[in-house]
Amino acid sequence: MEIYFYNSLVEFSMNSKHNEKIGDIVKTAGFYKLNDSGAATYIVTSNSKPLSDNLVVSREFVYHKFHELRILSENGKGCVEQFGAKGNVDLTGLSDDEKANIYLTNNTAIESALNSGISTIAFSNKTYLISGGISVEKSVNIVGNSASIELVSENSSVFSFDGPNNMLENVSISDINIKGIVGNANNSCTLINAENVAGFKIDNVKFFDANKALDIHKAENAYDNCSNIRIKNCIAENVENGFKFSNVYDFKIQNCRIEMFENGDGIGLNLMNNVGVGTVEDFSASEGYIGVSYSNSLGWSGYAVERILFKNLLISSAVIAIEMVDTDIPVHFANTMIVDSYSGIYISSAKNITMTNSSVQLVAPSEADEYTNPVSIFNFAQAKFIHTQFDFPYNFQSVDFNEDTKITSDLVFVDCTLQKTDITGAEGVTSPSGFGLFGVIGADKIGVTETFDACEFRSYIQNYSAGNMPVVLSVPNNSDSKLIIKNCRFVNENSCTVPYFKLDDSAKFDNIVVYNCFFENYNYTDSNASSVYPIFGRVVNGSITPSNTDENGAKIHNIFARCNMRSSEPTRNSGTTINEMKEYL
Repeated sequence: MEIYFYNSLVEFSMNSKHNEKIGDIVKTAGFYKLNDSGAATYIVTSNSKPLSDNLVVSREFVYHKFHELRILSENGKGCVEQFGAKGNVDLTGLSDDEKANIYLTNNTAIESALNSGISTIAFSNKTYLISGGISVEKSVNIVGNSASIELVSENSSVFSFDGPNNMLENVSISDINIKGIVGNANNSCTLINAENVAGFKIDNVKFFDANKALDIHKAENAYDNCSNIRIKNCIAENVENGFKFSNVYDFKIQNCRIEMFENGDGIGLNLMNNVGVGTVEDFSASEGYIGVSYSNSLGWSGYAVERILFKNLLISSAVIAIEMVDTDIPVHFANTMIVDSYSGIYISSAKNITMTNSSVQLVAPSEADEYTNPVSIFNFAQAKFIHTQFDFPYNFQSVDFNEDTKITSDLVFVDCTLQKTDITGAEGVTSPSGFGLFGVIGADKIGVTETFDACEFRSYIQNYSAGNMPVVLSVPNNSDSKLIIKNCRFVNENSCTVPYFKLDDSAKFDNIVVYNCFFENYNYTDSNASSVYPIFGRVVNGSITPSNTDENGAKIHNIFARCNMRSSEPTRNSGTTINEMKEYL
């Protein structure tokens, strides 16, 4: 075996006289020129094939004329320059064809390096321009060293990891910047597209300018789901969509941030189609249409423990902060903060949902396009909120059910604060259209139980206009729904000018219970008549009347039990005093 030395691989290829034989070693100090980071060691594997006059790199082989060389890695490590990649190229004065040749060279070199079989491939701290997607089909550790990969023309993806008909295992990519192109409806750019992967790890990757930053999914013909997915310390900026997982089990997303297009239609984190056994921790998503979406996961995979945990979640400026649809896998949100969003939590055909130690704050009415709700319920929902604060400008929840379907829902709020947003001068706050619809508003054929236990209801209502109430309690008269409010505190921060409760003619009084509650500043004062009404009233012909004078007053009073009241103006009206009201309660 002989060893031959060259300044570069290009110098070797240009040598007109070659004495190298199969098994000989060729050492170079660069790829294109001396010390250009492409130094490598090769073994001659053939010298009898009539090959191209040009230097051709393909995976771990280099072809030139009558020589075939195979690169030898040191300790399983290599770099993209050893395969001909060019970083930090000055394009000044180059023709379009010359630029295109550089882009294509980088595509070929990077793809060959990543599929060479060398276990670790590194980039230099440079910018590499590519014209198309890079397909990876072998296990590899990609070390970016703060390199930037930039796409210069529209393409479906930048990196595509794919294990055809089986799993591509043990792939990692770290410390790299990936910049794409924001396409249109016919050209969506995905920065990392991973299909049929297991043991897939992404660390300290920055995604820029794309329709989608990351997509991990199972192919239709694949047997196994993607598993053991770890994403941490990643940032995605100026993207339509952030991370999307489909048919993924055993995953963890940690310390990641998604910044979507302002007023865009995308989703920050989209978990759909049988995604289970995962943790999302220290994660934030801003702008876009939906912050976090979890859907179509019904727990059929057979995993012993299926659950999704969201911990330290921040969603800001989204149209819908959290969407939960068609799932029965337990999902828990801990320390979640929703700020400046139009709607809070959307639940449809979903159960086993809990939220603790969290906050939901919606935008001011002047900033909202339509009525907003911290909680929206469609079809059925089973959710429990514990020690969570809701700040909202309009109604507390919206409810929409299918009239022809028997729906069973169960919503529980424990130790929560439900607070009307106090925004000085904002339309709809000083003269709001209602503090909250805390009952069930919808069709007759529904069965919903809502329980508020040890909660505080706080409002800032100042002025009365027809129909305005801090709290509306309503259960459809022909339904079997129930509304239970117990051990709660009701406070109006301003001098109260409206009754606290409204019960209209459609309310099913026997299914509403207010038990062991405390009311402060509870009475309605009519400045024109100088009168004081009790804590609950009814709307008759557009005017507020005290409930105890109505023919159904006795039924209304039976809703309340063991409640205490305190008024800022305990004056007398029509024979009704504070003490007389207590007799009803």
